Amino acid sequence: MPSSLQVDKIIDSSATTNKELAEYSSSAWSWGSGVPAGSVIQTKFYTFTGGSADIASTTTTAIQNYTSFSCGSGNTIFVSFNFRYHAELTGSGASGRNGFVNVYNSTSSVSSGATSSLGTKLNEYRIGRNLTGSSGSSASSLHAVHAQGVFVSTTTTHYIGLAQKSDSSDVQCRIYRTSDSPLLLSIIEIKGDVLT
Repeated sequence: MPSSLQVDKIIDSSATTNKELAEYSSSAWSWGSGVPAGSVIQTKFYTFTGGSADIASTTTTAIQNYTSFSCGSGNTIFVSFNFRYHAELTGSGASGRNGFVNVYNSTSSVSSGATSSLGTKLNEYRIGRNLTGSSGSSASSLHAVHAQGVFVSTTTTHYIGLAQKSDSSDVQCRIYRTSDSPLLLSIIEIKGDVLT
């Protein structure tokens, strides 16, 4: 018969504190503090539907409540958003079909519609195109966007979000959150600071 190793904790031979590789507790395994730097600690995936986020304002605005997640302090956090993006002319006098989308990290919650205290901006993306003239209201700009950010955690709970603004009040920008075109978020936590 195949042999099995039955343990509730994997630790060095001296049972040194902070050198646990893994431990079984409360009916679940979890990584210990002795996991080697660079190891993937956890991955999380989220899907958002229920209505798209539109804006025709030059004020940067959170598109939804930030997503909170638990992590270890001092670890590297990699975040990635995937979404469909649309910019169209709603007024006159603008040749651009552009908007800005920012990826933010915060140590406190941020609500949908917030325009201040958005957190630390990890990345900014200008998305769209410029036409040769201001005519052609039907000439929209459509994109598939992959927006990323990375940071080192400073606490055990962080909040990740997107905020957007239009390049002009004559341009309406949309981040899709529909069943056919959902907004996707993935978060990967890596042991230690691997950015330096």
